[in-house]
Amino acid sequence: MIKISAPRAVLAVLLTGTMAAAGIGGVWEYIHRDKAATPPAESTTSADADDVLEELAPTLNASGNPVNVVPAIIPTFIPDIPKNATGDYLIAHFAQSQNDWRTASDYLSGVLKRDPNNIELIRRAMVLALGSGDFTLAAQRADMITKAQDSTTSEQDPLAYLILSSNAIVNGQYDEAIAVLDHLPKGDMAEFVVPLLANWARVGNGTYNQAELAGTTIHAYHGGLMAKYLKKDQSQIETFARVIIQPSGLTAEEYERAADLFALAGNTKEAMEIYTALRDEDIGSPLVHEKIEALKGNKDINPLLASHRITTPAQGAAQAVFDLARILFQENSDASARVFANMALGLDPNLAEARIILATSSARSHQYQDALKQFDKIPQTHPAWAEAQYAAADMLDQSGQTDEAVRRLRTMYDIHRDVDALARIGDIYRGHEMYDKALVEYNAAIDALGGDVSDEYWHLLYARGMCLEQVGDWPAAEKDLLAALKFRPDQPYLLNYLGYGWADQGKNLDQSLELIARALELQPNDGYITDSLGWVHYKFGQYPEAVKYLERAVELLPYDPTINDHLGDAYWAVGRKNEARFQWERARNFADTAEDADLIITLGDKLQSGLPPIDHTKPAIKAASTNPANTAQE
Repeated sequence: MIKISAPRAVLAVLLTGTMAAAGIGGVWEYIHRDKAATPPAESTTSADADDVLEELAPTLNASGNPVNVVPAIIPTFIPDIPKNATGDYLIAHFAQSQNDWRTASDYLSGVLKRDPNNIELIRRAMVLALGSGDFTLAAQRADMITKAQDSTTSEQDPLAYLILSSNAIVNGQYDEAIAVLDHLPKGDMAEFVVPLLANWARVGNGTYNQAELAGTTIHAYHGGLMAKYLKKDQSQIETFARVIIQPSGLTAEEYERAADLFALAGNTKEAMEIYTALRDEDIGSPLVHEKIEALKGNKDINPLLASHRITTPAQGAAQAVFDLARILFQENSDASARVFANMALGLDPNLAEARIILATSSARSHQYQDALKQFDKIPQTHPAWAEAQYAAADMLDQSGQTDEAVRRLRTMYDIHRDVDALARIGDIYRGHEMYDKALVEYNAAIDALGGDVSDEYWHLLYARGMCLEQVGDWPAAEKDLLAALKFRPDQPYLLNYLGYGWADQGKNLDQSLELIARALELQPNDGYITDSLGWVHYKFGQYPEAVKYLERAVELLPYDPTINDHLGDAYWAVGRKNEARFQWERARNFADTAEDADLIITLGDKLQSGLPPIDHTKPAIKAASTNPANTAQE
């Protein structure tokens, strides 16, 4: 079986739906860090060029891709501005601090009209124009910068050259695009981005440089896309796939990219092997199931792949620029991600995944209406549409608009009979502890499947089982959890939930401990699973074992009140009463007065009176079940 690293967590569902993975840990960060909070006096002078661009030394990840390469393109100072423009500048500055890029761009444009030759203002205005989605205006300002008399400034402005190169590709001026890229300062930025954009420009002329596309997993993936676009021999596509899988420690996204290229090359055997591994470990994109079904049924897999939507060199270049935006977004560099996502949309206005980044970035900044506008610009015919609607519903729910979130998902089901929409309504209700309502939705989803849950929808059984347990119907919950376990026998959280449920019911005690121990083997650094194992040992009267695991759980989650409470109980049971009181006091300090009201009362009683005498006659678990190989410490 393929060894696959855990997927990057930042984008979760939002950006794994239809896009191919970039496989890069980091690139460049364009951030706004003004050195003053107030506008400058008339005599203020600009910082010199060395202050404008700051480059950090790069490192490489397991795939050979650059990490932490950070030149700050947005100026790190406030440039000289006329006194009568101070108000507009302050408004622009404040608007950008509030992530209102459109307002910031509009007001800085007003400042620029009063001082049209101020290169630093032009540079800032270029970034704001691009961040606000005005690619044409950004290109005009980039052209002004590169033609400026101050050759030092223009020479050090890689963003301007990237914009101009992208604009040339859009206009079919492929030789011009390559020539512009030659002006990028040498270093990590040029080494990484030039092969991508330059070779998509060469594709416009009917060729590409294969040697330039073997350096990293992202270059190799785009090499495969270029070979597909130019209808090269399938062996060339497969060569790029093998470049991707060569490094160790690949992510799920990188493996899925390689599988996509194998599928394009006609090597369905290796493609299926990777897709199946991704599915079995629940770490592939939501399209993995469809890709598997397409290959099984000898159906056309192309509509499920990014290559299907690349019909021009500009669309290929857009995918490359989008990959950079996605990387920055994964590292929570939202401003930088926004700039590159809009550059990608300048190359391909139909690149839905870039709109998802913009929407999610806006949602993070509480710009919910802007986020919804981006989500709703994705056409229903695009494979990313459903994922965008799910993300929009999540955003609405998290912003307190739960009814609107449910309405949006309900409409999806009514129009498209999307079973996942019903499941997500159930998830929303479950998240709000409205278990009866959640059960209605999960039941409706399973009924819509004809009552027969397949591997693709195993999570419905898990989710419904959790709700049934919460409403007190353990027999029905147990049935669902066992059915889910048949699909995912190594799902750690499912193992933990079922094992703890058995222990709580006082049944299948040996199996209970074994399931939780197995869950901990799979997730040795999960504090909640570690707590479960320790607490079950406690309930079975195995107090020394309980202390061992609960101490580890507190190490992993030191501020969780329930886990601290559990450790206090275990300390009391083994006679360490001072330490027990200390843990109970910690638990009370960490408890939330609203959510943990009952726990706070219980802790107060324990601190005053301790625990009742311990019953040491509780049944012990057989020795084979009590030594889970010290999994908590592994």
